[in-house]
Amino acid sequence: MIEKWLQYTCDGCGETETADAPNESAAECRRRIREYGWKNHGRLDYCPACVADGAAARRKEGFGDG
Repeated sequence: MIEKWLQYTCDGCGETETADAPNESAAECRRRIREYGWKNHGRLDYCPACVADGAAARRKEGFGDG
């Protein structure tokens, strides 16, 4: 069987978190990294350091917000 390791990279600083076990489901991996302090907004993931710095704050989107 081919092993598949999930990997998440912070969109703020580039830090990478890898799954604890091969073939771990995406839901299981996301649950675990949230326990470590990671946040995600849509497709963007942020490590605990970027969350503390405020880089993980939600962005305003849409017309007329700027």
